[in-house]
Amino acid sequence: YSRVALTGESYRSVRGEMKLAIGDTFETSVPIQGILPMLPAEGISDKKQVTTYLKKEAAKLKVPIADTYWDGKFLGKLVTLSGVAEVAGEEELQKLFIDELRRRLEDWFLASDGEKAPLFYYDKVWGTLIGSKPSYGSDGQINDHHFHYGYFIRAAAEVTRLDPTWAEKWGPMIELLIRDIASTDREDPLFPHLRCFDVYAGHSWASGHAKFGDGNNQESSSEAMNAWYGLMLWGEVTGNTKLRDTGIFLYNTERTAVEEYWFDVSGTNFPKDFPEVALGMIWGGKGAFSTWFSADIDCIHGINWLPFTPASIYMGRYPDYVKKNHDRIVEKRKKGSDYNNGWGDLVVMFNSLQDSKMAVDYLASHPNCSLEGGNTHAFMSHWVHTLDRLGGNDRSVTSTHPWVNVYVKNGKKTYAAYQFGPTPKEIKFSDGFVIVAKPGMTVKNSGK
Repeated sequence: YSRVALTGESYRSVRGEMKLAIGDTFETSVPIQGILPMLPAEGISDKKQVTTYLKKEAAKLKVPIADTYWDGKFLGKLVTLSGVAEVAGEEELQKLFIDELRRRLEDWFLASDGEKAPLFYYDKVWGTLIGSKPSYGSDGQINDHHFHYGYFIRAAAEVTRLDPTWAEKWGPMIELLIRDIASTDREDPLFPHLRCFDVYAGHSWASGHAKFGDGNNQESSSEAMNAWYGLMLWGEVTGNTKLRDTGIFLYNTERTAVEEYWFDVSGTNFPKDFPEVALGMIWGGKGAFSTWFSADIDCIHGINWLPFTPASIYMGRYPDYVKKNHDRIVEKRKKGSDYNNGWGDLVVMFNSLQDSKMAVDYLASHPNCSLEGGNTHAFMSHWVHTLDRLGGNDRSVTSTHPWVNVYVKNGKKTYAAYQFGPTPKEIKFSDGFVIVAKPGMTVKNSGK
């Protein structure tokens, strides 16, 4: 990741081999993984079934507003459903999801006299924005802000994508949330610069105080990725290229850390006698195959996958590793390849990144399978059928346009690009392929 001249000396560390160079600075460079705001319409294999799934979710919208984490997860679910409804041509259902997103966000962002929740308030002592109701120490310990607020930022971006005027009133509140977790201003009078993200480590930390013998920690790397996805989207829909590019930097830097430290996709960083294929938590002084909340193997792996969104495509960059990870889980989980329990839906969706047929067959035989709380059958169907029809993630092809996916199946490449602007845009890929993307989604194949 760096072209700095190395001395040839190195030493072992908790993150693997540390190679030495002489100097007072160094730079790193990583490829940009393209992502989409929604998956292509090609993934809607059975419109009737998907519409049924969407209607079931639309019938469950009026749930009480919870704390910042659990209501955030519900917001994230609605955003993803909006995208599925859009490509399925279900405008009325999409409107229901967007209206509920708007209602809940505005309730959070508007505080009335004497109101205690839902709302956000600024803590002058710690220079932070606190959501009420808080959860998991997000108030007293300032834990997990990027996990929680990332859901809100992505939700606001989806509302604004469809109604740009909404941001005129509510945008300042969203940008307070962004500044709390990732202020780009080193002189920001209210918030620290990039509060949650450690540029040297290359990833975020989740504890607000880090008062542990092994230093700070982060469990759900995937919810950190979700926050940076939201930041990219918000910057794009509001025309704030600085925020969008900050999101691109954070997403791709953290993605690289996930591949190296949580997953060790190359098999070079974990100790040779370490029996697991992934970590549940990264600490400053160790790695742990565990979570804060469960010893179940689905949870230890799945907490670094959820929430599944269109941006989760990064987890399929190394399909051989996906297979190794999945096979180990099936070997160790209590019910093996009976996925209709625990977080088996997430195990299936993860494995579909390298074996989409298995996932499609499972959903066909279990159309109402059990689900992790933030997942839906509608998106599960859209996800596995997109991968089955178009193929896996081709990490070898990049683009200067961030809103792309390149899929490959049996040697045939399919290029998907989303154009947020009102006019067509020429989009070039590193393999020479060119798309003229109309506003919205454009999908082309290589014909090979």
